[in-house]
Amino acid sequence: MFVLIDKVNFENKGAELMLYAIEDKLKEHFKKDINVVLTCEIPVNKKKYFRIAPKSWEFLGSFILSKLGYVKLKDITLVLNAAGFYFSDQWIWVKDYYDEDVHHYVLNQKTYFSLLKKYGAKQILLPQAFGPFKKIQALRTIKAVFPYFDLVFIRDDSSCQYLIEAVGKHENIQHAPDFTSLYKPPVFEKFKNIAEGAIVIIANSKMLINVKKNEANNYFPFMVKLIKWALATQRNVLLLNHEGKRDENLIMDLYRTCKVEGDKLHMYPNLDAPTLKYIIGLAYIVFSSRYHGVISALSQEVPTLCVGWSHKYQSVFNDYKFAEGYLDTCDEGLLLKQLDYVFDAKNNQKIRAHLKKQAEVQKQLTEQMWQKVFDIFYK
Repeated sequence: MFVLIDKVNFENKGAELMLYAIEDKLKEHFKKDINVVLTCEIPVNKKKYFRIAPKSWEFLGSFILSKLGYVKLKDITLVLNAAGFYFSDQWIWVKDYYDEDVHHYVLNQKTYFSLLKKYGAKQILLPQAFGPFKKIQALRTIKAVFPYFDLVFIRDDSSCQYLIEAVGKHENIQHAPDFTSLYKPPVFEKFKNIAEGAIVIIANSKMLINVKKNEANNYFPFMVKLIKWALATQRNVLLLNHEGKRDENLIMDLYRTCKVEGDKLHMYPNLDAPTLKYIIGLAYIVFSSRYHGVISALSQEVPTLCVGWSHKYQSVFNDYKFAEGYLDTCDEGLLLKQLDYVFDAKNNQKIRAHLKKQAEVQKQLTEQMWQKVFDIFYK
């Protein structure tokens, strides 16, 4: 059985985390080998995954293609789209698009999803954020592809409103939380000592481009202030890269700016998603501007603060009923106030107890989401 897990990749660690979370659930449910198919570049050490065969290879039989590590679209049984935050103005647009460019882009997207539908694959958009859809390419794309999905899960009320404004009300639009909360990473002993009780910091290069100019200008000095506060606690301070080269460059700049000989500042630019989640789970406090860095912390009961660039960040803190963890601006005074609050031992334990209860709620909702997925699959 071939299952296409679409829109994941190994560079963005949130996308990689979603891949492993889906793979675990598929194996748990079907209790047999599931052949996972990806559309992204696959690292050499991950060759257990299949890829979609190029059209020019369609003349080859399915058996031969599978031996080469490829699969035809028509052999896909189930499509689980884990874009996370793909259908929106922030992602699906290019400056100065001409009408014909938009037309060709939308046509390509529509052809892809309609072919999968034609071949009988069930297609499901797993929980993700949507919108806004003010840009023509984003709006045309969601209108074109939406009819081909059997289920569409949205993570928050804002996304629901954006989606309904774009495509109208439909019964297959349903709420569900981010599903990576169920994923339990392996134990990585070599990181245990340095990560246990540490202050983990995850920066996001999008905070330099996807926000208003004054916020973008404030982000770097804001993060420097955060790191210096963390170093003053005498705990290990870990800078983690949760995406790719752009985030790596940002944390390297932060490291060079803040590093002092003999201090406890450490940088990890190239860890995989399971290792990152394991480290985050051992932390005393996490500050993250990456969405799945936030999820990995809150779902493991770690007091977390965040400043982010879209509505999805505030929504997840609302889900965990910990609104005070979200900072809606790079205000250094507010940052220091909240850091002192979550650092206090009594407050830290109180927050952990609260997050434990909320994490259980989110995990139960995720199990319900998966049951709906499998119900649709068997119809």
